[in-house]
Amino acid sequence: MAAAFGVIQAFGWRFGLDATASETAVATLQVIVAGLAAAARFRSSLFTTRVGNQDVGVGPSALLDTLLNAVDRAVDRRRAVERLATARGHCGHGQDADVRARCADADRRGWTSRRACN
Repeated sequence: MAAAFGVIQAFGWRFGLDATASETAVATLQVIVAGLAAAARFRSSLFTTRVGNQDVGVGPSALLDTLLNAVDRAVDRRRAVERLATARGHCGHGQDADVRARCADADRRGWTSRRACN
């Protein structure tokens, strides 16, 4: 976004605002346009290719999708640990075999921390 904003300011683009418009209004419009331009740039693909039965965009959007997927997985793992800690808090209080099996599976996979689940 900074690069887009720099280009806009370097060329003095006012996007239709006349000379009587305040500098605050001009700067606000420039920031909005620069933000939209940066978002469009990151969501674009140079081309799309098919891998297996999935279409994959090649370009800046691939980086953005990779980062988004990594953050989604991290959030899902954190929520799973919190839920497991809650389930563990009920151990020995009529807990069914399914919950005990899930706790054991999470331990085996290393998804839990001792601090969160003991």
